[in-house]
Amino acid sequence: MYGFESIKDARKAVGVSQRDAAEILGVSRATIQNWERGSIELNDIQRDIFIRIIIESRRLVKLLILEETICLEAKDNNKESIRVFQKDEYEYVNSLLRYYCDNGYRIEVIVSATNRKGV
Repeated sequence: MYGFESIKDARKAVGVSQRDAAEILGVSRATIQNWERGSIELNDIQRDIFIRIIIESRRLVKLLILEETICLEAKDNNKESIRVFQKDEYEYVNSLLRYYCDNGYRIEVIVSATNRKGV
């Protein structure tokens, strides 16, 4: 699906360390090392699933809702962008969030303490 033959290739392409890959996949770092060395073999389905999880773990959008503004931070592998919107730009922010959801990003919403009454 992503064109990587090994977990190591995928991990390095998106800048994930062995320790981070182990945390993402819920295994030990030693297990990652064994997979990469070939000491423990994965079948094609397992390998493809793990590669997909590693790659998609780097796709994250954080939405910070403040009193008068909305801050949207998008992170895709090693690229990052931050945009600030006014509250009246809600429809545009909503369409951006729909785009990110449709494209496999994880969405994290943070509401400021002063805003929690209205949520």
